[in-house]
Amino acid sequence: MNRSDFLPVSTEDLVARGYLSSIKDFDPSKSYLDVIIITGDAYVDHPSFGAAIIGRWIEHLGYRVGIISQPDWKNSSSLAHLGRPALFAAVTAGNLDSMLHHYTATIKLRHDDPYTPGGKHGARPNRATIVYAGLCRQIWKNILVIAGGIEVSGRLISHYDYWSDSIKGSILADSKVDMLIYGNAETQLKELLKVVERHHGSRKSVITDNSFKEIPGTAVFDQINESGIELPPLERCVSDKEEFVRAFNVFYKNQNPWTGRILWQKHLSRWVRINPPAAPIDTDMLDEIYSLPFSRTQHIDYQQKVPALETVRWSITIHRGCFGGCHFCSIYVNQGGIIQSRSKNSIIREVEILTKIPEFKGVITDLGGPSANMYKMGCKNDGKMKGCSRKGCLMPKPCKFLDKDHSQLLDLYTAVSNVPGVKRVFIASGIRFDLCIDDDTYISQLLEEHVGGLLKIAPEHTEDDVLRLMNKPQNHVFLSFLKKFRKYRKNNQFLVPYVMSSHPGCTFSFMINASRFLKKEKLMVEQAQDFIPLPSTVSSVMFYTGVHPFTGEKLFVERTPAGKLKQRYTLVPPRNSAKAVRRGKKTGKDVTKKTPGNRT
Repeated sequence: MNRSDFLPVSTEDLVARGYLSSIKDFDPSKSYLDVIIITGDAYVDHPSFGAAIIGRWIEHLGYRVGIISQPDWKNSSSLAHLGRPALFAAVTAGNLDSMLHHYTATIKLRHDDPYTPGGKHGARPNRATIVYAGLCRQIWKNILVIAGGIEVSGRLISHYDYWSDSIKGSILADSKVDMLIYGNAETQLKELLKVVERHHGSRKSVITDNSFKEIPGTAVFDQINESGIELPPLERCVSDKEEFVRAFNVFYKNQNPWTGRILWQKHLSRWVRINPPAAPIDTDMLDEIYSLPFSRTQHIDYQQKVPALETVRWSITIHRGCFGGCHFCSIYVNQGGIIQSRSKNSIIREVEILTKIPEFKGVITDLGGPSANMYKMGCKNDGKMKGCSRKGCLMPKPCKFLDKDHSQLLDLYTAVSNVPGVKRVFIASGIRFDLCIDDDTYISQLLEEHVGGLLKIAPEHTEDDVLRLMNKPQNHVFLSFLKKFRKYRKNNQFLVPYVMSSHPGCTFSFMINASRFLKKEKLMVEQAQDFIPLPSTVSSVMFYTGVHPFTGEKLFVERTPAGKLKQRYTLVPPRNSAKAVRRGKKTGKDVTKKTPGNRT
């Protein structure tokens, strides 16, 4: 690999790309790039990494773009080595929320960061979007600053912030950026670049242009008008839980790209305008995005491996979005509830690219997406376009208009398996078992050809009262799938269920029942996720208010660290000793090795 195979990350890269004649001629006050992306992740030029896919897309649209990854957030000069962006700076915390990167469910500091070379912790700040935006304001005066990524998508309006145990306002106000882009960002960026170029990058004229303010899938400051819906102001959401719930319900209801309304929420004296979501990306555009010239590896300047690359390097993304509607999941406000699938030919071309990489051993580690088996599925009568208000297509039972035919997915599996140089195709993304429960052909072929020793699924719990609050299928559906699995599995195959503890509505007795059920069925829990309330999810509202936002039902919520650990230890005891397990169950204390940390 050469430097020119990557987007510029250094002054040397500017020279390699021909944007700068020599390093000695570099002037940090000049513009060599149109857009500079600042990200909390290491730069890995792979389509599974947000900064890479957005950077390549902007380049594809005809602009010069560079990436500053994991800058020293205590020093604004760490942004100086690529010059000043001619059009705008784009900031993102990275592939995950920076607070989720740093802290466990009991708000203990995590030991590592898989998106950093060597897996080292501490390369990004808490609330990275806000910090990076501040750096941009310090070093580049009067520059347009845009923010995007998953940290932004959940923080468009007033939201519960678990790490400070408080209601916070829109990250638009906290970060002082000019625009938030939420959800899949490619369409928004295409429109934004047209507007910004028309004004030659002048921030003052851009932010007053109505075309800038009206881009779907964005949030900006604006003067309120008669269009849209006014939400309870931030101050009332902070002081009144009922007003907070009302604001959330209106926001959630308006996440339909075709029927969603403009939302307005007052933050002190300013109005935040949240435009309806961008329309789903069609197959042609998605194929165009994934055909971009990714080098599919980390930048050559890194001396240590980026662990996150190792898990996805030989995987293929076949679709975006999920229509499951799980209440604890942030996909609904990040990728949307409508499946956006690539064409089979596009996927085959990407597989053929992999086979030409010398390190490729013939194994595709995953063909998947947010849920592995939703490829090419969706509503038979375009219900969302007609105003369908269902939060998901599978609960309380699969919608009669849902096309859940797995035949195109099976055809894709076969086509990829037949590509010369491919020896085996695995499905590592979790499958949605309630979607394929009646499709014996899919289950049998999946187990026969595309699963090694372990099949990962996520029932999340076994108690129906908890499953209902999670918006997950009832336990009898899981039992039905378990019978199908045992019917078709090979001798060396085992089911690995992922289970969540401490979800709102879940008591210690419910966790004991879940543990007994799993033992009865001889299922080993490899990983138990202690519930973390992600911003703007239904479950986060339940956690904060103790009330189901849609029904008003009052719920038990386990909020104490001791109680949360006690629930988790029913499934996955600490490794120290049997004595430690008994002590943990009795007291709820974290008897595993502690790591210094601070509540933020």
